[in-house]
Amino acid sequence: MPNKFNDISNVNIDEQTEQMSYFATTFLSMGGWSWLILGMALVVAEIFIPSSFIIWFGLSAILAGVTTLILDIGWQLQFLIFGVSAVFFLLFVRRLMLTRKYDADQPNLNQREEQLKGQVVVVVEPIINGVGKVKLGDTLWQAKGDDAEIGENVVITGISGASLHVTK
Repeated sequence: MPNKFNDISNVNIDEQTEQMSYFATTFLSMGGWSWLILGMALVVAEIFIPSSFIIWFGLSAILAGVTTLILDIGWQLQFLIFGVSAVFFLLFVRRLMLTRKYDADQPNLNQREEQLKGQVVVVVEPIINGVGKVKLGDTLWQAKGDDAEIGENVVITGISGASLHVTK
């Protein structure tokens, strides 16, 4: 004797709804609002879990929600809009955002070597045979480069470990 839930041909809409989980039933009954709530939750999650990944699903859910509220479409089309827009956002918009160059007001902010290049420092221990010490701010650094006497100004050309490369 076949189970009435396994034979799809004899199942009416009410029995199909009973088979769905409570969450799915609630989600579909809320229509577009459920998509908007899900979308906002995902956008907020992106704020707390920055990954540039979750936000695209959130925007897709918001798009599906707005479309559902405006056009009153069925759940199949809602999921299609969500899926297609998620793929679009993930593949195209995210790639576009990652390849875009931004002009920063401090382009060398986290690049210590680039920040120090070109700065003039004072020799505090003579640079003899290419090794000595210079003062940068309130810190003494080992210096490698052209020989120089105490008190001379030298220019930083690079960093290697804890040593500054300098020239006159």
